[in-house]
Amino acid sequence: MRRGSGSYGPVTITTSLTIDCGAGNVGNIVGSSVSGITIQTTAAATIILRHLALNGLSATTFLNGINAASFFSGTLIVEDCMIHGYHDGEGISFNPTSGRGLLQVSNSQMFDNYDGIAVQPASGQIASVTLNTVELVGNSFGGLVFVGQGIVAGTMRSSVVGENGQDGVIAGASQVFFTIEESSIVDNLLIGIETNSAGSVVNVGASTIGGNGTGVLAESGSLISFGNNQMSANGTNGNFTSTTALR
Repeated sequence: MRRGSGSYGPVTITTSLTIDCGAGNVGNIVGSSVSGITIQTTAAATIILRHLALNGLSATTFLNGINAASFFSGTLIVEDCMIHGYHDGEGISFNPTSGRGLLQVSNSQMFDNYDGIAVQPASGQIASVTLNTVELVGNSFGGLVFVGQGIVAGTMRSSVVGENGQDGVIAGASQVFFTIEESSIVDNLLIGIETNSAGSVVNVGASTIGGNGTGVLAESGSLISFGNNQMSANGTNGNFTSTTALR
């Protein structure tokens, strides 16, 4: 489905679908009574969202910009989008419920929400997450949050996670295998990067971690440096659990 610039009401998606307002256009989805885009699928689906601006109008009830809380499995691609104003919810809430769900976000901004992106696969399910040139800034709680009883795996490259009210990146799902590369984790009030589940393994390379209350904190799990990160101006830098040499 291709649309030009304009303002539209909230959308519910139940099957494979593309919404693309086209390069140079912006489709505005505005509203504070329901989530901007709700995804409810009962079979594997591929959903592509491009050139959209979702505005929750400072909603204080639990609403999300993109609410994929009932995403059966398949792929959700978000490109060239802006999501903001969901004060008690997430910019993107991605919760695959059966099998493997893939979340791919690029050239997009999530700000002024409770969380920028929250990923919560169901028990025994897998969420594969790829973030490229994404900005998760100015959210009241976290920038990138992994929680739940499932498995989260993936990477973030060339992105900014900053100025969030508590943590930048939180790895708290039962199992996490995630790599942060060439990114800036800056000015988060509490912790830049945190692992807090025994099954979390987060690798960090060629990234800047600065201006946070604490730069890195491994409450549980493993937080591994490739040895080429820059850390400065944190209240406390904190410590990686280990360093792996580049090769």
